[in-house]
Amino acid sequence: MIKGVDAVGFDLDGTLYASTAERDSRIRTKISERILEKCPELKTVDNARAFFEQRYAELHGGARVLKEVGYDNPSGVMDECLATADVADLIERNPNLGSLITRFSDFYKLYLLTGSPEMQAMQKLEK
Repeated sequence: MIKGVDAVGFDLDGTLYASTAERDSRIRTKISERILEKCPELKTVDNARAFFEQRYAELHGGARVLKEVGYDNPSGVMDECLATADVADLIERNPNLGSLITRFSDFYKLYLLTGSPEMQAMQKLEK
Protein backbone atom coordinates (compact mmCIF):
# COMPACT_ATOMS: atom_id res chain seq x y z
CA MET A 1 0.00 0.00 0.00
CA ILE A 2 1.02 3.65 0.11
CA LYS A 3 3.92 4.41 2.45
CA GLY A 4 3.37 7.08 5.04
CA VAL A 5 -0.43 6.88 4.90
CA ASP A 6 -1.96 5.44 8.03
CA ALA A 7 -5.60 6.52 7.72
CA VAL A 8 -8.14 6.82 4.91
CA GLY A 9 -11.35 8.80 5.11
CA PHE A 10 -14.48 8.27 3.08
CA ASP A 11 -17.08 10.95 2.42
CA LEU A 12 -20.47 9.27 2.71
CA ASP A 13 -23.02 11.65 1.24
CA GLY A 14 -22.76 12.07 -2.50
CA THR A 15 -19.53 10.06 -2.78
CA LEU A 16 -19.92 6.47 -1.58
CA TYR A 17 -23.23 5.99 -3.35
CA ALA A 18 -24.43 7.00 -6.79
CA SER A 19 -26.49 10.07 -7.44
CA THR A 20 -29.90 9.46 -9.00
CA ALA A 21 -32.69 11.73 -10.18
CA GLU A 22 -34.91 10.56 -7.30
CA ARG A 23 -32.15 11.19 -4.74
CA ASP A 24 -31.60 14.69 -6.12
CA SER A 25 -35.36 15.31 -6.09
CA ARG A 26 -35.60 14.39 -2.42
CA ILE A 27 -32.71 16.70 -1.60
CA ARG A 28 -34.35 19.53 -3.56
CA THR A 29 -37.58 18.91 -1.67
CA LYS A 30 -35.67 19.19 1.61
CA ILE A 31 -34.19 22.48 0.39
CA SER A 32 -37.69 23.63 -0.56
CA GLU A 33 -38.88 22.89 2.98
CA ARG A 34 -36.14 25.17 4.29
CA ILE A 35 -37.11 27.88 1.78
CA LEU A 36 -40.70 27.65 2.99
CA GLU A 37 -39.48 28.38 6.53
CA LYS A 38 -38.10 31.73 5.31
CA CYS A 39 -40.87 32.42 2.79
CA PRO A 40 -44.18 31.31 4.33
CA GLU A 41 -46.01 33.33 1.69
CA LEU A 42 -45.18 30.48 -0.72
CA LYS A 43 -47.65 28.43 1.39
CA THR A 44 -46.68 24.92 0.21
CA VAL A 45 -43.55 22.87 -0.35
CA ASP A 46 -44.60 22.48 -4.00
CA ASN A 47 -44.68 26.26 -4.42
CA ALA A 48 -41.34 26.57 -2.65
CA ARG A 49 -39.96 23.88 -4.95
CA ALA A 50 -41.14 25.76 -8.04
CA PHE A 51 -39.57 28.94 -6.64
CA PHE A 52 -36.33 27.07 -5.93
CA GLU A 53 -36.15 25.57 -9.43
CA GLN A 54 -36.75 28.94 -11.09
CA ARG A 55 -34.22 30.81 -8.96
CA TYR A 56 -31.70 27.96 -9.20
CA ALA A 57 -31.83 28.19 -13.00
CA GLU A 58 -31.23 31.94 -12.81
CA LEU A 59 -28.64 32.01 -10.01
CA HIS A 60 -26.86 28.74 -10.89
CA GLY A 61 -26.62 27.43 -7.35
CA GLY A 62 -28.71 26.20 -4.47
CA ALA A 63 -26.70 28.07 -1.86
CA ARG A 64 -27.27 31.27 -3.80
CA VAL A 65 -31.02 30.72 -3.64
CA LEU A 66 -30.84 30.06 0.10
CA LYS A 67 -28.78 33.20 0.60
CA GLU A 68 -31.34 35.17 -1.40
CA VAL A 69 -34.19 34.00 0.85
CA GLY A 70 -32.28 35.04 3.96
CA TYR A 71 -30.06 32.26 5.25
CA ASP A 72 -26.83 33.51 6.82
CA ASN A 73 -25.08 30.18 6.24
CA PRO A 74 -26.54 28.92 2.96
CA SER A 75 -23.77 26.37 2.37
CA GLY A 76 -24.40 24.92 5.81
CA VAL A 77 -28.12 24.66 5.05
CA MET A 78 -27.30 22.93 1.76
CA ASP A 79 -25.04 20.46 3.59
CA GLU A 80 -27.76 19.80 6.16
CA CYS A 81 -30.31 19.13 3.40
CA LEU A 82 -27.94 16.73 1.67
CA ALA A 83 -27.23 14.93 4.93
CA THR A 84 -30.79 14.65 6.22
CA ALA A 85 -32.77 13.93 3.06
CA ASP A 86 -34.30 10.46 3.40
CA VAL A 87 -32.44 8.60 0.63
CA ALA A 88 -31.25 5.35 2.26
CA ASP A 89 -33.92 3.31 0.47
CA LEU A 90 -32.54 4.53 -2.88
CA ILE A 91 -28.98 3.33 -2.28
CA GLU A 92 -28.15 0.10 -4.02
CA ARG A 93 -25.82 -2.31 -2.28
CA ASN A 94 -22.37 -2.33 -3.83
CA PRO A 95 -20.45 -5.49 -2.87
CA ASN A 96 -17.31 -4.26 -4.67
CA LEU A 97 -17.24 -1.13 -2.54
CA GLY A 98 -17.80 -3.17 0.61
CA SER A 99 -14.93 -5.46 -0.35
CA LEU A 100 -12.66 -2.50 -1.07
CA ILE A 101 -13.41 -0.91 2.29
CA THR A 102 -12.77 -4.23 4.04
CA ARG A 103 -9.41 -4.57 2.28
CA PHE A 104 -8.47 -1.02 3.21
CA SER A 105 -9.29 -1.77 6.85
CA ASP A 106 -6.53 -4.39 6.84
CA PHE A 107 -3.93 -1.70 6.19
CA TYR A 108 -5.37 1.63 7.35
CA LYS A 109 -7.43 3.22 10.06
CA LEU A 110 -10.70 4.18 8.41
CA TYR A 111 -12.95 7.10 9.13
CA LEU A 112 -16.18 8.38 7.69
CA LEU A 113 -16.96 11.99 6.86
CA THR A 114 -20.63 12.86 6.95
CA GLY A 115 -23.02 15.51 8.09
CA SER A 116 -25.74 12.88 8.41
CA PRO A 117 -27.16 12.11 11.82
CA GLU A 118 -25.74 8.84 13.13
CA MET A 119 -28.85 6.75 12.48
CA GLN A 120 -29.13 7.91 8.86
CA ALA A 121 -25.39 7.51 8.30
CA MET A 122 -25.55 3.93 9.56
CA GLN A 123 -28.52 3.15 7.28
CA LYS A 124 -26.67 4.58 4.27
CA LEU A 125 -23.43 2.82 5.17
CA GLU A 126 -25.21 -0.50 5.61
CA LYS A 127 -26.45 -0.20 2.03
